[in-house]
Amino acid sequence: MADGITIKFEDAEIESLVKRLLRRVKNPMKLMKEVKQYVHAVTMQMFSGTRPDTRAKRGQTWAKLKPATIRQKAALRKRGLAIEIHRPLVRTGKARDSLKVLEDHPKGFVYGTKVKSKDGFPYMGVHQKGAGKIPQRKSIFLNEHNLRQIIKMTVDYLKGIEVQYKAYTKGDK
Repeated sequence: MADGITIKFEDAEIESLVKRLLRRVKNPMKLMKEVKQYVHAVTMQMFSGTRPDTRAKRGQTWAKLKPATIRQKAALRKRGLAIEIHRPLVRTGKARDSLKVLEDHPKGFVYGTKVKSKDGFPYMGVHQKGAGKIPQRKSIFLNEHNLRQIIKMTVDYLKGIEVQYKAYTKGDK
Protein backbone atom coordinates (compact mmCIF):
# COMPACT_ATOMS: atom_id res chain seq x y z
CA MET A 1 0.00 0.00 0.00
CA ALA A 2 1.35 3.42 -0.96
CA ASP A 3 1.97 6.13 1.65
CA GLY A 4 0.91 9.03 -0.57
CA ILE A 5 -0.88 10.11 -3.67
CA THR A 6 0.79 10.21 -7.05
CA ILE A 7 -0.51 12.69 -9.60
CA LYS A 8 0.84 12.83 -13.14
CA PHE A 9 0.40 15.84 -15.40
CA GLU A 10 0.66 15.85 -19.14
CA ASP A 11 1.51 19.56 -19.11
CA ALA A 12 5.02 20.28 -17.74
CA GLU A 13 4.10 23.89 -16.85
CA ILE A 14 1.15 22.82 -14.67
CA GLU A 15 3.28 20.12 -13.05
CA SER A 16 5.95 22.71 -12.24
CA LEU A 17 3.37 25.12 -10.75
CA VAL A 18 1.84 22.40 -8.56
CA LYS A 19 5.28 21.30 -7.32
CA ARG A 20 6.18 24.92 -6.41
CA LEU A 21 2.86 25.35 -4.61
CA LEU A 22 3.38 22.14 -2.63
CA ARG A 23 6.91 23.26 -1.62
CA ARG A 24 5.50 26.60 -0.39
CA VAL A 25 2.74 24.87 1.60
CA LYS A 26 5.18 22.41 3.18
CA ASN A 27 7.69 25.09 4.16
CA PRO A 28 6.00 28.43 4.95
CA MET A 29 8.92 29.80 7.03
CA LYS A 30 9.38 32.90 4.84
CA LEU A 31 5.66 33.69 5.08
CA MET A 32 5.61 33.13 8.85
CA LYS A 33 8.56 35.50 9.31
CA GLU A 34 6.70 38.27 7.46
CA VAL A 35 3.39 37.61 9.25
CA LYS A 36 5.14 37.83 12.64
CA GLN A 37 6.65 41.17 11.67
CA TYR A 38 3.27 42.38 10.39
CA VAL A 39 1.51 41.42 13.65
CA HIS A 40 4.18 43.20 15.69
CA ALA A 41 4.05 46.33 13.50
CA VAL A 42 0.25 46.72 13.65
CA THR A 43 0.25 45.99 17.37
CA MET A 44 2.80 48.75 17.98
CA GLN A 45 0.59 51.12 15.92
CA MET A 46 -2.11 50.57 18.54
CA PHE A 47 0.21 52.03 21.18
CA SER A 48 0.87 55.09 19.03
CA GLY A 49 -2.71 56.21 19.43
CA THR A 50 -5.00 54.40 16.96
CA ARG A 51 -7.62 51.85 17.94
CA PRO A 52 -7.50 48.28 16.67
CA ASP A 53 -11.08 47.27 17.38
CA THR A 54 -13.47 46.61 14.51
CA ARG A 55 -16.30 48.71 15.93
CA ALA A 56 -14.28 51.91 15.61
CA LYS A 57 -13.75 53.72 12.36
CA ARG A 58 -10.41 52.66 10.87
CA GLY A 59 -7.69 54.80 12.38
CA GLN A 60 -9.96 56.42 14.97
CA THR A 61 -7.96 57.63 17.95
CA TRP A 62 -8.46 56.44 21.51
CA ALA A 63 -10.65 58.56 23.76
CA LYS A 64 -8.75 61.18 25.75
CA LEU A 65 -7.74 60.11 29.20
CA LYS A 66 -9.87 61.29 32.09
CA PRO A 67 -8.32 63.98 34.30
CA ALA A 68 -8.20 61.52 37.23
CA THR A 69 -6.16 59.07 35.15
CA ILE A 70 -3.75 61.83 34.09
CA ARG A 71 -3.32 62.90 37.74
CA GLN A 72 -2.69 59.28 38.76
CA LYS A 73 -0.11 58.82 36.01
CA ALA A 74 1.54 62.16 36.87
CA ALA A 75 1.90 61.06 40.51
CA LEU A 76 3.43 57.77 39.36
CA ARG A 77 5.81 59.62 37.06
CA LYS A 78 7.10 61.72 39.96
CA ARG A 79 8.01 58.45 41.65
CA GLY A 80 9.67 57.20 38.45
CA LEU A 81 6.95 54.60 37.81
CA ALA A 82 5.24 56.06 34.72
CA ILE A 83 6.67 57.19 31.39
CA GLU A 84 3.59 58.35 29.49
CA ILE A 85 1.13 60.69 31.16
CA HIS A 86 -1.21 61.57 28.27
CA ARG A 87 -0.95 58.49 26.04
CA PRO A 88 -3.66 55.82 26.38
CA LEU A 89 -2.50 52.23 26.99
CA VAL A 90 0.97 53.20 28.20
CA ARG A 91 1.90 53.82 31.80
CA THR A 92 5.33 52.27 32.28
CA GLY A 93 5.71 50.65 28.86
CA LYS A 94 6.38 47.26 30.50
CA ALA A 95 3.49 45.44 28.83
CA ARG A 96 4.02 47.13 25.44
CA ASP A 97 7.73 46.37 25.46
CA SER A 98 7.13 42.74 26.45
CA LEU A 99 5.00 41.92 23.39
CA LYS A 100 6.68 39.28 21.27
CA VAL A 101 6.34 35.83 19.73
CA LEU A 102 5.83 33.55 22.75
CA GLU A 103 5.64 30.25 20.88
CA ASP A 104 7.05 29.57 17.45
CA HIS A 105 5.92 26.59 15.39
CA PRO A 106 6.83 25.69 11.79
CA LYS A 107 3.35 26.67 10.58
CA GLY A 108 2.21 29.19 13.17
CA PHE A 109 3.02 31.19 16.27
CA VAL A 110 1.58 32.67 19.46
CA TYR A 111 2.06 36.43 19.94
CA GLY A 112 1.50 38.22 23.20
CA THR A 113 3.00 38.89 26.60
CA LYS A 114 3.61 36.94 29.76
CA VAL A 115 3.25 40.10 31.87
CA LYS A 116 0.61 39.68 34.55
CA SER A 117 -1.24 42.20 36.68
CA LYS A 118 -0.29 42.59 40.34
CA ASP A 119 -3.16 40.17 41.06
CA GLY A 120 -1.78 37.54 38.67
CA PHE A 121 -4.22 38.05 35.78
CA PRO A 122 -3.01 38.25 32.16
CA TYR A 123 -2.25 41.98 32.01
CA MET A 124 -3.58 42.81 28.56
CA GLY A 125 -6.95 41.16 29.22
CA VAL A 126 -7.40 42.92 32.54
CA HIS A 127 -6.25 46.24 31.10
CA GLN A 128 -8.67 46.00 28.19
CA LYS A 129 -11.76 44.62 29.96
CA GLY A 130 -11.25 45.10 33.70
CA ALA A 131 -10.69 42.44 36.35
CA GLY A 132 -13.21 39.65 36.24
CA LYS A 133 -14.00 40.30 32.56
CA ILE A 134 -11.01 38.69 30.88
CA PRO A 135 -11.77 38.34 27.16
CA GLN A 136 -12.28 34.87 25.74
CA ARG A 137 -10.82 35.70 22.35
CA LYS A 138 -7.20 34.99 21.51
CA SER A 139 -6.20 38.33 19.99
CA ILE A 140 -6.81 41.76 21.44
CA PHE A 141 -4.48 43.37 18.91
CA LEU A 142 -5.78 42.51 15.44
CA ASN A 143 -8.95 43.74 13.77
CA GLU A 144 -10.77 42.41 10.70
CA HIS A 145 -8.67 44.54 8.34
CA ASN A 146 -5.46 43.11 9.81
CA LEU A 147 -6.76 39.56 9.44
CA ARG A 148 -7.69 40.24 5.79
CA GLN A 149 -4.16 41.54 5.21
CA ILE A 150 -2.68 38.34 6.64
CA ILE A 151 -4.93 36.32 4.33
CA LYS A 152 -3.76 38.46 1.39
CA MET A 153 -0.14 37.87 2.41
CA THR A 154 -0.78 34.12 2.46
CA VAL A 155 -2.50 34.09 -0.94
CA ASP A 156 0.29 36.21 -2.44
CA TYR A 157 2.89 33.86 -0.96
CA LEU A 158 1.13 30.85 -2.48
CA LYS A 159 0.99 32.64 -5.85
CA GLY A 160 4.77 33.03 -5.70
CA ILE A 161 4.72 36.77 -5.00
CA GLU A 162 7.50 37.90 -2.67
CA VAL A 163 5.83 38.90 0.60
CA GLN A 164 7.25 41.77 2.64
CA TYR A 165 5.17 42.82 5.65
CA LYS A 166 5.70 46.57 5.18
CA ALA A 167 3.79 46.46 1.89
CA TYR A 168 0.73 45.18 3.76
CA THR A 169 0.83 47.86 6.49
CA LYS A 170 0.23 50.70 4.03
CA GLY A 171 -3.09 52.30 4.89
CA ASP A 172 -3.04 50.84 8.41
CA LYS A 173 -3.23 53.40 11.14
